[in-house]
Amino acid sequence: MAKKPAAKAAKARAKKGVQKKKPTAAERAAAEAQEAREPQLPNIPKIRDFKHHYLTIKGYKERAATANSHLRDARKKAAEAGVDLWTVDEMLKQEREDPIDTQTRYAQLEPAMREFKSPVQIKAFDFAQGSPEDQAGREGYKLGRVGKSPDTNRWPEGGIGHAQHMTSWQKGQRDLGKDGVLGNADQEVQEKNGEGEGE
Repeated sequence: MAKKPAAKAAKARAKKGVQKKKPTAAERAAAEAQEAREPQLPNIPKIRDFKHHYLTIKGYKERAATANSHLRDARKKAAEAGVDLWTVDEMLKQEREDPIDTQTRYAQLEPAMREFKSPVQIKAFDFAQGSPEDQAGREGYKLGRVGKSPDTNRWPEGGIGHAQHMTSWQKGQRDLGKDGVLGNADQEVQEKNGEGEGE
């Protein structure tokens, strides 16, 4: 059933008469002040991006927890077997760090332990330069060849490389003597060992 013309006309007049009132300057200022007081939210990621990163992080945390549990068990079993965990950690550290850093640390630790009379002494060697005996021999020969005393601090009697150091040092002294000069250090060592002219 069609609407009556009078009703249509009344509705049209009512709609035309409804107009949006423009805000005054004071109302605009109040609205701007209210907006300034409200906290500004950061850009919110899409829910699919949030879900992806959430599940990724959750998975890694779960795997890390499992790995840490296995690590604790492994360290516990190693300790029960008598394995020193400090040594294990030190070896793992050496695998990760620069070899120069390792060499520097032990080069300082060796004389420090000797100076403060540690009940245990260590000897640090750079195996890139050969075995301890090779290094002891080279250093001994160089000292003997220039007429200097053997380095019994670095190569103490009874320690690793001492015999090789002294043998090579004596060879260096003999080679020095071939030039017509016998180092004073060699004479001192001979006198200390009771070696006379009739040797």
